[in-house]
Amino acid sequence: MAGKPLTRNIISHVTEQGGADWLYEQIASGVTVSQIAKQFECARGTMSRVLNSNPEWAKALEKGRLEAADAIAERGLELVDGLSATSGTNEIAAIREQANYRKFMAGALNAERYGGKASSHITINLGDLHIEALKKSKMIDITPEVSDE
Repeated sequence: MAGKPLTRNIISHVTEQGGADWLYEQIASGVTVSQIAKQFECARGTMSRVLNSNPEWAKALEKGRLEAADAIAERGLELVDGLSATSGTNEIAAIREQANYRKFMAGALNAERYGGKASSHITINLGDLHIEALKKSKMIDITPEVSDE
C-alpha cells in the first residue's frame, strides 16, 4: 500500500470519520458511493473497491443501501409535495420523472419493500383446452382416417 496514496487517504479518512458506522450513516441517508468518490476526486469504481476491501465496511454498505431505499423514497415524496397549484406542466413532468426514478432506485435497493409485485403473464387457449378435454373424455376421435384405396 506504500505506492497507493489515494487508497491510504480514503482508508484514513473513513477510519477517522468513524469507519463502518460513518459509512452506514452516509449510505443510509442517501449519499452514493459516487458522491463519496467525488470528495477524493477518484472514480466510483476505485472508491467501491477500497470500501469493499474491508469486510466490515462492505457489510455497512450493504445494510446502508437497504436503509437508503427509504431515504430515496422520501425524497421522491418531498419532490411531489413541493409542487403547487401554480406548477407548470414542464415542472410537473420533470418532477414526475424524478419521482419515478427514485421509486425505481428504492425498488432496486430494497426490492422486498419497494419492488413491484412480480407478475406472470399466462396465455391460455381455450380452444386447445377444450379439444384436449374432449380427447381425454373420448367424446371425439381425431385420429386420421386411412383409406384402403
